[in-house]
Amino acid sequence: MQKEYHIHCTRLPDDQIRALFDRLPSPIHRNPLREIYNYRIEDEFMYFVDRGVDPTVAGEAFIYFVEAALRSGAAVTITDAKAR
Repeated sequence: MQKEYHIHCTRLPDDQIRALFDRLPSPIHRNPLREIYNYRIEDEFMYFVDRGVDPTVAGEAFIYFVEAALRSGAAVTITDAKAR
């Protein structure tokens, strides 16, 4: 079962977004070939979806997104994207 989140925070500067991308583990499970997680960065939030394929890899990526949001210096709120 997939889980979807909105990580509400101040928009990250481009250099912080690049640093985040450099840290992320591969979102592709190789055998069978399936998407582990996906994301989208908007002006007011980051959208993250855990496809339920590999919780360890998705959890690691999610932590990197939360850490990046916390570095923005503003309040961070995480909500269920489906509840929107």
